[in-house]
Amino acid sequence: DSSYWPDPGVCIALLEFPTEGKFEKVRASAILALIYGVGADCRSIERLSRKNIDTSDLESTVVTLTTRSAFRIATRRVPLPKYIVPIVGAYLDLLQPIVEDSPVFADEFGRALSVRSAAWYALSARSRALGLPAKVTPYMLRRACAQHLVNAGMPIEAVAQFVGLSGPAEVARMINLRL
Repeated sequence: DSSYWPDPGVCIALLEFPTEGKFEKVRASAILALIYGVGADCRSIERLSRKNIDTSDLESTVVTLTTRSAFRIATRRVPLPKYIVPIVGAYLDLLQPIVEDSPVFADEFGRALSVRSAAWYALSARSRALGLPAKVTPYMLRRACAQHLVNAGMPIEAVAQFVGLSGPAEVARMINLRL
């Protein structure tokens, strides 16, 4: 149901779902945290390598995301919100030492994981477990990020830059906002 918008509390519940140390669940939480926390799209997360995550400053973690479309390639550095740093950090702590250029989210053979499939699977199971009225999709989670930022008073131009969209018109189209 495209009219269903998960509120911030539901989004956080989807991210902080109990993982009990299972690698796949911790990985899924990290993926969902990046989708909701910084508005990342699944393809940008698939391209994420260890060298794109700067944890040198203990106060903030910054990720460099690359978005490619038919018209442009855009790179943006985004600080992770404090509430998702422990979620992403828990996943990074479980990783074996990896080569700087290897994908952060990889399958058992070291190839880039299908982040979209992993996110769909996790969101489907978590939506059912939380008794949500609709299945939440990765795109809905990304849209919710943009909507919650606009609702919190962030200028639409800043929201566009934060979530990696080309401009305010694209954000307005994404969240069904009339400019």
